[in-house]
Amino acid sequence: MMINELIPNLNVENYVNEFKARLLTGLDKNRDDNELKWLKEIVAFSNTQGGSLYVGVNDASHEIEPLSHEELDKTVQLLYQKVEERIEPDIDIKVTEIPLGKERPDQYVLRIDVPKSSVTPVYVHVNGVPACCVRQFGRAKIASPEQIASLVVASTHAAYDALPTNVPYQESKFTKLKQRFLKSNPGKTFDIKLLESIGFVDDKGNLSRGALLFSDDCVDPLTLAKCTQFPTFDKGGNVVTASESYQGCLLDVIDKVVDFIQNHSTTGYQKTATSRIDLSSFPARAVFEGTINAFAHRNYFIFGSEIQFDIFPDRLEITSPGSLLGGKNLEKEKNIGSILPKRRNEVICRVFELVHMMEAKGTGFDKIAESYELSDENHKPFVTCNDDFFTLTLPDLTFKGGVIGDDNPYPEIHLRQNIVSDYDEKILSCCYAKRRSLREIASYLGVSSSTHLRNDILGKLVEKGYLFMKQYGPAFYYFTNREKLNQEHAIR
Repeated sequence: MMINELIPNLNVENYVNEFKARLLTGLDKNRDDNELKWLKEIVAFSNTQGGSLYVGVNDASHEIEPLSHEELDKTVQLLYQKVEERIEPDIDIKVTEIPLGKERPDQYVLRIDVPKSSVTPVYVHVNGVPACCVRQFGRAKIASPEQIASLVVASTHAAYDALPTNVPYQESKFTKLKQRFLKSNPGKTFDIKLLESIGFVDDKGNLSRGALLFSDDCVDPLTLAKCTQFPTFDKGGNVVTASESYQGCLLDVIDKVVDFIQNHSTTGYQKTATSRIDLSSFPARAVFEGTINAFAHRNYFIFGSEIQFDIFPDRLEITSPGSLLGGKNLEKEKNIGSILPKRRNEVICRVFELVHMMEAKGTGFDKIAESYELSDENHKPFVTCNDDFFTLTLPDLTFKGGVIGDDNPYPEIHLRQNIVSDYDEKILSCCYAKRRSLREIASYLGVSSSTHLRNDILGKLVEKGYLFMKQYGPAFYYFTNREKLNQEHAIR
């Protein structure tokens, strides 16, 4: 019996669900701590967004391995004992027994609900030393120093940009901000009272941390933005077409990033029955809003990282360190207009508002969605978010196939001439986004999975380097040599 037969729609381990066959104690054959394997999952849930641990479910096969009534009682006692002994500060957990039904009496799955702790970080003791864990990609992992700092900040409700400094405000060091304000607010006065009202300056005349990022001579590495254009559909080839890094006053960095994207975008048009619609790779409003969002909502407590702007043939990815505060973990969320995270950097956001680069309400995602409202499903922007970063993906409107990936697995491929057969383009398209078996390829082509297809067509495409072939278990699978196709500009 599988877990989704008992609980519909519960069939994967993800950010909020974890499976364990049993809560073990002692040491395993490698002398690793068995208790730590499940205690760290509980701690990780506490430190992130909460979740549920199901005991009595094989974490590999997702098949139910039920607990007897006696096992259930012992498991609950062990759970509370070890949580109290090894986890601090105290956390709340809720235990629910789920019976397998009348046909399987006295057999259960145990559900352990762990809410997000209001006091973080939460630690589990490992040989007397506290260890902090967070949930990432459906697994618990040891938190980095930056993540621990973020948990401390989240618990105390402090914000990096609002932290005080001993640096006195001097108007002469903020001429770029002043000029931008006067240009966007004709007739208004730029003075220290205005800056005090948004937390830019405190009552002693000293600047906040966020204010320093807007100074004319700012050299803070937290302002670093890296822009890269790739000729391939991912970073695997380590080949770039163009790359620039920008650092300094946030206003300047944003301007330079937007210019880079515009200068490395293409233009085109879409034919209609009576006319044509001019297109550029990315709507200007979407690029601007996406760039502002990246700087407004990044986690400035995460040092040694930068905001990345990566241009691929089918998309622009804008990746910012840290999760969306108040947001949930997202996987290619296309309803981006509904995403309303809390503001992490109030001072920075209010500066953007002063110079009319950001609106007082909303995140800008709604404006981005509006920019793509006439696009088809494969050209809809989406957001991916976890505890370490959030990424906004803007599809290239001049790239006919839309963003290549699991949701769009068959890109349109045009070869200058056939390589082996009339099926070449369809085969390379079929195997582009994921590996395919002989049977899958034959089904896509609408032919039989014959020896001729395997040896005379697929085999020769492998020989010529257009396909890779690898054995997984008893079957052979084929996948397209993306780099070779990209070099020949075969995808449109």
